[in-house]
Amino acid sequence: MDQAETVSRRVEKFAELMQSVWLSKNDYERRVRALLSSVLEIQALWAAIKFTGTYVDAKEHASNFQKYKQTTKRQWVTEKQDVSTLFGNVQTKLRTYGLREYVPPPGLSLADLDAAWKALLASEAKRSRAINAQIRE
Repeated sequence: MDQAETVSRRVEKFAELMQSVWLSKNDYERRVRALLSSVLEIQALWAAIKFTGTYVDAKEHASNFQKYKQTTKRQWVTEKQDVSTLFGNVQTKLRTYGLREYVPPPGLSLADLDAAWKALLASEAKRSRAINAQIRE
């Protein structure tokens, strides 16, 4: 009976691990989708915004951009770090038990997130230059 109990405890522990991994994978995918969506949304918004040509308008855009960098972007940086950690935790749990590594669905890998992040940084630089050019005019 003792061996059967040991086996059942091991099976239970493995089942708990697999449930934890499954929940973490789903959480990772959901959070990466949301972050990528937000990043693309702000880039589209910046591309669509037109300046009216007044100094007041340009200063307002500068103020909004600064507010974005102090609030929204900081949240995104934290989320990006959290998502990377979550991905690492999933991989570690799977490796611990000698299981196949987790490969995220296409478009949701850390490399995809990094590529989107680089595009965001380029878009931010372009936005900043456009605002500064408007202010100087």
